[in-house]
Amino acid sequence: PGISILRSVDLDQMKRLTDLIHNIHAMLFCSKDIPLVPLTHSSCALTLPRALADEKHMTQYSSLIGHMDQLNMLKKDNTFIEFGSGTATFSYLIHHFMGDSSRHVLVDRSCFQHSAHRLLNKGQPEAEGAFQRLSIDITHLNLDDALAVESDDADDVKENDGGIIAYGKHLCGAATDMTLRCVANTKSIATKGVAIALCCHHRSSWSSYVNKNFIREAGFSPRDFQIMCKMSSWYVCRNSTKSEHTTTSEEHNNVDIEDISESENIWGLAQQKSDIGKKCKQIIDHGRVLYLR
Repeated sequence: PGISILRSVDLDQMKRLTDLIHNIHAMLFCSKDIPLVPLTHSSCALTLPRALADEKHMTQYSSLIGHMDQLNMLKKDNTFIEFGSGTATFSYLIHHFMGDSSRHVLVDRSCFQHSAHRLLNKGQPEAEGAFQRLSIDITHLNLDDALAVESDDADDVKENDGGIIAYGKHLCGAATDMTLRCVANTKSIATKGVAIALCCHHRSSWSSYVNKNFIREAGFSPRDFQIMCKMSSWYVCRNSTKSEHTTTSEEHNNVDIEDISESENIWGLAQQKSDIGKKCKQIIDHGRVLYLR
């Protein structure tokens, strides 16, 4: 458990690790903060049943789709693959904006009978046919096989310059790394874009992380990485009481409240820990970006 590994760190070890986190972060980001750029998108002007998306989720979808559109990802010749799709509201909104000719693949290890595209497109077989659901764990997914791309026809490849757009709104920790590895291992079709709302870094693991070389070259050990993953939860729980932990975000809901409260007693001021937690998240995510590049 996260609190157990934090309890095992003495003051000297914590000082060494936090100093290294501060130094590496300053080197990577030149001591500048990463700006928050919330966007909106017309695709999210729809009124959906609350079971599919409440106001908070629609705000998140709107910003994500806004960034995807700004980066020219929303092209009909692309194949849109939602990882951790759940009810597929994210994909439905993109499809509604793109039109019936767009192709969408929904990946989730659980089956969802009440998916957005089924509830909202009843009687529209052309819309239903735009969606392909794959009930599989991301770890076991081979996109080359799943998409059945005929990559040996050079003429077809030249005529179709589309590729994969991989996206997801809630890929907890290791699921993000599994998704990135799955996309990177796809050979028969190019990846044109990745859009993931990164979350739940405390659920990341050394065994799943995609860029171990980056972590080692930065001076962190595998154990340091696991401690950083647990410390990352300090950011979302800054300056809060126990009752506040459960009300503000999906990521708060996925953090072990007892662990955070206990760790605050062990390791000092909440605001200082918030800064460390944020830097842990950004270092972990920077390694993921370098992996994609």
